[in-house]
Amino acid sequence: MHSINWQAPEYEYYEKKAHWYWAVIGTSFLLLLYCYFSSNPLFAVFVVLSAVLIIYWGKKEPRMIDFELSEEHIRLNNKIYSLKLFDAYHLDFDHLVLRKKSHLLPYLKIRIHAQDKEDIEYALERKRMPTFEYNETVEDVFSHLIGF
Repeated sequence: MHSINWQAPEYEYYEKKAHWYWAVIGTSFLLLLYCYFSSNPLFAVFVVLSAVLIIYWGKKEPRMIDFELSEEHIRLNNKIYSLKLFDAYHLDFDHLVLRKKSHLLPYLKIRIHAQDKEDIEYALERKRMPTFEYNETVEDVFSHLIGF
């Protein structure tokens, strides 16, 4: 089998408008008021650090990742995962989700191009990897909800 190569962004980027930043700042301010009235300075430090990181990550655009699917592994830039680590896959029009045999971080979700879908599906079927029905996780839903 030949390898399949493609490039895709690390994650789906949603442009943040000014109201998104104001919502983060406003929520942080309300939480800081709660910290003040409950005399909880440690939580206040956590709130400030969280707000700074959320704003930083909200501005950060995704980097491009080089992917390679071969008969034995899948490579994401310089990180190589053996296909033996996965027991099933789910493929839709823009994502390949590989289910790990381990229950710690059970999914590897990879963006794909629609034109590569058939080649990827053929390669995984040749490996006799079964499919599974992927349902969005709470993390997926929450990320979309807050614009990440």
